[in-house]
Amino acid sequence: MNGILYAGRNEVVYLRANGNYSNMVLTEGEEIVLERLGIIESKLDKRDFIRAGRNLLLNCNFIYKVNRKHRYCILRSPTGREYKVELSSGGLEAVENYIKP
Repeated sequence: MNGILYAGRNEVVYLRANGNYSNMVLTEGEEIVLERLGIIESKLDKRDFIRAGRNLLLNCNFIYKVNRKHRYCILRSPTGREYKVELSSGGLEAVENYIKP
């Protein structure tokens, strides 16, 4: 897609940095965004997204399950589709800090 992508917070599942661009995983597909993850992060609401490592932003509203032993989390969209996301040790810590009461 060439142009501007308008995606609501309930459509963005997670974003992963890939050099000078980012992969945005949506509830209905995936898009490549020609911006660095830090720039995208500055445009998002901090209440809805957490930085889970150097190259990953997760939609907090979709966190469903965290597997500490194998360092991944499952994100679940409102439609019930699940996404397995591998986490670094720092990413796992960030997710755990977010979900702790």
